Amino acid sequence: MAAETTEDVVSAVNFARENNLRLVGKGGGHSYLGTSNAPDLLLIWTRRMNSITLHDAFVAKGCDAVEPPQPTVTVGAGAIWMHVYNLVTTRGGRYVQGGGCLTIGVAGFVQVGGFGSFSKNYGTAAANLLEAEVVTADGTARIAKTCTNADLFWALKGGGGSSFGVVTRLTCRTRELPEYFGGLFTTIRASSDAAFGRLIGQFIAFYATSLLNPHWGDIVTLQRDNTLVVRMTFQGLDRQQAHAVWQPFLGGVVASGSDLNFTLGPRIVEIPAQRLWDPAYLRARNAVLIDDRSDAPAENLFWAGSLGEAGQFLFGFESLWLPRSLLQADGRERLADALFAATRHWSVGLHFQKGLSGASEETISAAQDTATNPAVLDAFVLAIIAGGGPPSLSRPSRPPARSRGRAAAGAGDRQGCRRTEKSGAGRGHLRRGKQLLRARMAARLLRPQLSEVARDKEEIRSHGSFLRPPRRRQRRMERRWFHAANGGPEGNQRGAQPKPILQSYTYDEAASKTVVGDRELRAEVELTPRRMTHPGDRRVSGLSGNRWS
Repeated sequence: MAAETTEDVVSAVNFARENNLRLVGKGGGHSYLGTSNAPDLLLIWTRRMNSITLHDAFVAKGCDAVEPPQPTVTVGAGAIWMHVYNLVTTRGGRYVQGGGCLTIGVAGFVQVGGFGSFSKNYGTAAANLLEAEVVTADGTARIAKTCTNADLFWALKGGGGSSFGVVTRLTCRTRELPEYFGGLFTTIRASSDAAFGRLIGQFIAFYATSLLNPHWGDIVTLQRDNTLVVRMTFQGLDRQQAHAVWQPFLGGVVASGSDLNFTLGPRIVEIPAQRLWDPAYLRARNAVLIDDRSDAPAENLFWAGSLGEAGQFLFGFESLWLPRSLLQADGRERLADALFAATRHWSVGLHFQKGLSGASEETISAAQDTATNPAVLDAFVLAIIAGGGPPSLSRPSRPPARSRGRAAAGAGDRQGCRRTEKSGAGRGHLRRGKQLLRARMAARLLRPQLSEVARDKEEIRSHGSFLRPPRRRQRRMERRWFHAANGGPEGNQRGAQPKPILQSYTYDEAASKTVVGDRELRAEVELTPRRMTHPGDRRVSGLSGNRWS
């Protein structure tokens, strides 16, 4: 149902409740877990609820005594961030904490926490929420804010999209713009495994001393071919200042001789902050792709680098927050070794903007008053390991992405235990394989540290026990090998060479049994399985939602 008003949403919620229908809300459709869509349900699509209004001195009604007037923006649930940025920043000269991807929907982004390129300075989107209108399961439209429905308001700030109701409108604070936004981009290739291990260690030391602050965010990728890809953004610095920050690290790469080489030379981009999301400015520099529909507005743009994500299938997606303590001098070598070991299986993305360690005390304090996982407060980065492929309908000559994913999930490792004919049977093989890789990596990183500081000796238990298979089948699955390839029974029809993702692995009980410390420590390590996207699951999503949207 395409909702245009709050009354439309109320009617849809009442209809679903009275007819016992599963209900879900969808704005931008960026849920990697597919939570914004599923078969056999009533979907409330809020895309047409896309109004955007600026306020110079907003005070939530009834909150005069606890909140001073402040500049804000009120946004309909269906608005996307490119449209919001264009009004708030390009025309209004202010900044609002939103997503890095321009087509992300505002409402879902805020409700899941909301990290952007500059979160280390401006905090999460959830922490910047001042008021929300939400339709709850009883069909009532409620206003949630600090002084009214405070519990509901707290839950909406990072508690999950459409978990507590269908949000129809949000009001978020805006901030002063810095003079410049910018970024540094480079790619470094190591000539050997040993040189790549040293490069990882050098970068970790450099990050800990020079980049762990509110100025820097975004992504560094460690690839299986011994390549380090840097795509980091900055705010509050100019080109010369950014160059001075990076000179020691880049100079070390040059001094390494033949061990390290630039496959993409360092490039620093500096943009006047008010022009970063200016459609005319971006079009003139070929930085974006446009919506080529005849009736599309001029501000319908997206980053050129995001094109490959449109409609992609995600075979597996796992992430882990890494605590700041790993950046201490005695932990860096252990961290570098673990990251290098992980890259022997799959590329690892380090999303520095998705950890708040290094942010200001004000930013940390605001994030504490949200429903977001408290592990983010002490995490300096979110490490992501994911696998995917193009849409199944994009290349008819290739086997569908779903079939390739099943083939990849079922291909057996050639090392270790005896192969079984059932190794490719379950659709959860690659999913659970990546979970075990995450557990292996987490144990390698954190278990020795936890053993030293923990106070209690209790097992970390699953928070999603309904996803755990029967114990006998679980043990059987744990004994199998987890290996994926670009080939397999169907993928090799085009002559693709197998590329192992996971080596044979026997589940180590020690990886799931560890001691537990304080609250933040429990949040840092979570070795239990969670549901992930998989080509056998209909709820596979990509940049523009999923294929059933």
